[in-house]
Amino acid sequence: MFFVEVTRNRSTPFWSHPSLKPLDAPPPPSTSPVLPTSNSVHRDEIIQEAAKESDEELVEIRAGATFDERLTSTLTKIRDFCDGLEYQRQFRDLRMLDTLEREGASFFRLIDNCLSRERRANSSRSAPPTTWERSTANAMFYRTRPNPSDRDT
Repeated sequence: MFFVEVTRNRSTPFWSHPSLKPLDAPPPPSTSPVLPTSNSVHRDEIIQEAAKESDEELVEIRAGATFDERLTSTLTKIRDFCDGLEYQRQFRDLRMLDTLEREGASFFRLIDNCLSRERRANSSRSAPPTTWERSTANAMFYRTRPNPSDRDT
């Protein structure tokens, strides 16, 4: 019955169903483990394991809470670097340009794939990108912005 009710989407989450839970969502609050009374060593192990699990949950929550800080830091670095590149323009140094293109090749491929995916998703003339397309697999989790005409609606 599950496979009849599941819905396939073009973007994340790729599969939707009431019984599917995202992996990055915090797990539901757990009840305290039932401790055996016969073996205190076994009980101590269970307590330590429960403490580790709660510590892991805290780490996951902290990692989720710092998403905005991490993204802001990355955006600031990229914008500062772009400003520096604008300054480099006046020197017309081909060695700097060659180094930029060589060392930044994978980042530029990611940029090209994300923007290509976005253009095709917003185009009414070309086929929309498929989920598992090999050429833009690294842009799979990039959520495309809406068309400029649709942004203010």
